[in-house]
Amino acid sequence: MGNAFRAVARLVYRRFLPQGAKNSLRAWTMLDVPDCPPEVIESFGEARVMVLAPHMDDEVVGCGGTLRCHALAGAKITVVFLTDGRSSDPHLADRCHNEAEIREAEAALCARRKQEAGEAARILGYDDLVFLDRPDGKLKIDDTLIHDVADLIVQRDPQVIYYPCVLELHPDHWEVSQLLAMLADAGPSPALAAARCRAYEVWTPQPPNRLVNISDVLDVKLEALRAFTSQLEHVDYVRTTAGLNAYRAMTRDGKGYWEAFYEGTAAQHAELVRQLSIAR
Repeated sequence: MGNAFRAVARLVYRRFLPQGAKNSLRAWTMLDVPDCPPEVIESFGEARVMVLAPHMDDEVVGCGGTLRCHALAGAKITVVFLTDGRSSDPHLADRCHNEAEIREAEAALCARRKQEAGEAARILGYDDLVFLDRPDGKLKIDDTLIHDVADLIVQRDPQVIYYPCVLELHPDHWEVSQLLAMLADAGPSPALAAARCRAYEVWTPQPPNRLVNISDVLDVKLEALRAFTSQLEHVDYVRTTAGLNAYRAMTRDGKGYWEAFYEGTAAQHAELVRQLSIAR
């Protein structure tokens, strides 16, 4: 009876929630069981893991500690970077005198970002990096991108896929979240249909249903994050990320450092994106 009442209450609340309500509030009402404590992931027996990362460094901020746990357990980890990093220096254009200098500086920044991602991967313990080189800050889904990511999922056959949560404020993160939903809606491959999909948080905390204790590997995660010197020039991501991971200990007696995820199937993610897109 209690479960039935809660289901009805959620439906009513969704129906009458004002159109001007923030997307995060709407998303809370769409989740299947938003009022249960997150389960702790304690096993990392998956042999194949994939991360969809809008930018170089999202994979470390969002799930770097968990990736370290997978690596220590012997998993083959593939990180797919969707964008090239060209817009990750807000002051780049100010230092240039013309369009040619801007293009040259952007190319150098793209190369630097890839080197940083490679160093972070070395620290965390994996080396399969795929760069799709879409324009940073202008990511748009097209048939080629859908085909490329679908092929990677078939080739790597991941048992778990990490991707940005639907509440992320950055538009590139939302595009990646939509991309995974589109792959699920377009007749997913057996690999995608069978994979556990875990949404990670970077810019926006999400309502999680899974937690990973990264206390023992936090130092390694932060070391990997420090590899992104180009980004630390602008934001202290080491401090903010450690703070987010410390905050996630609230449901675990306030002890240690944790990464939070929302786990489901690709089909469940697609339905959540569909509902949130209507709200938007």
